[in-house]
Amino acid sequence: MVNSISHKTRLRCPKGLTEHIRKAREAVCGIPREALSPAGAWLEDHALFLLEEADALKREIKRSPRLSGENGVPRLLRWARAVCEAGQGEITAPLIVRVIQREAGEEEITEEELSLLPNALACALFECLLEPLEACPCEKERRDRALAWAKRFSAGDRDSLPKDGALLAAVLRALNAEENPSGLRRADETLRRLGLRWEEAVRRDQENQTALGLYAGRLIASLRMLSRLRFDAVRERLSPVIRALRADPTFGRMDQESRDLYVCHACRAARRLHISQSAAARAAVLMAAGKEGPEGEAGYYLLERPDLIAVHLGKRKKPSFALRHRTALFLAPLYGGAAAALAASIVLGAPICQALFVTLRYKIFGAKILKAYHIASHAGSSRRKAIHTSLHGQNSCRNGTRLCKASYPGTLRTFHAGLPM
Repeated sequence: MVNSISHKTRLRCPKGLTEHIRKAREAVCGIPREALSPAGAWLEDHALFLLEEADALKREIKRSPRLSGENGVPRLLRWARAVCEAGQGEITAPLIVRVIQREAGEEEITEEELSLLPNALACALFECLLEPLEACPCEKERRDRALAWAKRFSAGDRDSLPKDGALLAAVLRALNAEENPSGLRRADETLRRLGLRWEEAVRRDQENQTALGLYAGRLIASLRMLSRLRFDAVRERLSPVIRALRADPTFGRMDQESRDLYVCHACRAARRLHISQSAAARAAVLMAAGKEGPEGEAGYYLLERPDLIAVHLGKRKKPSFALRHRTALFLAPLYGGAAAALAASIVLGAPICQALFVTLRYKIFGAKILKAYHIASHAGSSRRKAIHTSLHGQNSCRNGTRLCKASYPGTLRTFHAGLPM
C-alpha cells in the first residue's frame, strides 16, 4: 500500500487493484444476470468506472509528496480508513471533518495532507472494495461446483450435501431452478437430519449476499461522490493555517485564489525555517497586528518579507551548500577545465603546446599574457607595439612576434595584428 522512506511515506493504491477489478469483471460476465449476487450486479454495472478511477488515482498519486506516518503507513491513510469504517462505506463532508478531528487529536494537519485527502479517501474505499471484488471469482467457481453437485445429487450419484453454507445454498438454488421435486425432497430429508430446512439455509446465504451487495453499492456510490464533495469547505474547517490567518482582517475579505496564495507562502516559510505551518502563519499575523499600511497585513510578511518572520521567531536560515562552499565551487571548474584543456592539447598535439614552449622559452608568465591579450584586443597598433616591447624588450620585438605568430596563430592573432615584421 505504501512506500516507506524513514518516517515519510507515500500513498499507494492497493496492490493488484486493476487486476482484481478485471478478474471480477470476467467472473461476473460468465454468470447469467438473474443468477448474479447483488454485489456481482453492482460490479458488473460499474466495472469500467472502477477501472478508470483506479488508473486516474494511480496517475494522481504517482508523484505525490511524502507524508508523515509510522510503520510504513501514512497517518492520512489511517484517517481515511477510519472515515470509511465510521460511515460503513458512505462518505459525507461532516463525517470527514468529525472523524479526522477525532483521529488527529493534538497532531497538526498539514496542507500537503489536506491536498491529498480525496486521493487518500479513494485509496481507503478501494481497500474496502477488495472484499466484494475477491468474492466475484469465488462466486463463479461456487456456482459451477453447485451445478455439478446438484446434477449428481439429482441423478443419485451423490447422497451427501456440502458442509459449506454458501456452497450448500448454491446447490439448493440449483435444485430449485431445475424443478426437481425428488432432489428437493432428498435434500430436505438430509437437512432435517441435521436440524435444518433448505429454505432457512438459502435465506441465511441470501442475507449475507444482500449485506455484501449493499456494502459494495455504498462504496461505489461514495467513489462517484468524491468528485462532487466540497473539499474546500472541509479544508477550511481542518486547516490550522487557515484558522491562524483568519485573525488577519484582510484574509477574510479575499477570494479563494488569494487565500491559497497566503497559505502557500506560509507553508514555504515554515519549510525554510523548520517550524510548523501554523506557527509561520501566526507569526505573520502577530507581526501585522497594530500596524498600518502594508505592514499591517500578514501578506506583507508572508509574500515580501519572510526574513522578518525568521527574525521575529529568533530563527536564522541555514546557509545553503553552494553559499558555504562558494569558493571551492568557483575554483573547481576553472582548475578542472584548465587541466583538461592542457591534457587534451598534449594528447592531440595542438598548437597550444608550441605556444606553451614559446612562452616558457621567453619567460612570459601566464598572467602577463592574459593581461596583454586583453589590452591588445581593444587597443590600436601603436599600443600593441608598446605592450609587446614591455614584454620582450626593444630588440626582441620582431623575432618574438614572428615566433609567436607562427607558433600560435589562432588565439594570438589579434595580439600580433599590426605589429612590425
